[in-house]
Amino acid sequence: MSKTINKLSAEQVENALLKYMDITYGVKYPSVKEEDGEFTLKFKWKRKEFDKEEWDGILTYIKSMDFKIISESNHYEGNYNPEEPPEWVPTIKFNK
Repeated sequence: MSKTINKLSAEQVENALLKYMDITYGVKYPSVKEEDGEFTLKFKWKRKEFDKEEWDGILTYIKSMDFKIISESNHYEGNYNPEEPPEWVPTIKFNK
């Protein structure tokens, strides 16, 4: 059973973000993990940074769900070996 923060599980938050992003930007990248009362949203399959408008829209959407942004980075750093996952992907940490 997944933990919840104010009755929202990581899966529910991820599904809401997937729906929002698919409708708004046509992308299906986010994955959400919850640990110690904090959500971490990573875009593991995104292979570049988001443009400013998209990134700001994602942050605004998270805030509209009554979350507080703890930290955010729209930075992408690929791995030297293209067959390996990227070293860093756009990431947002937030909580209630």
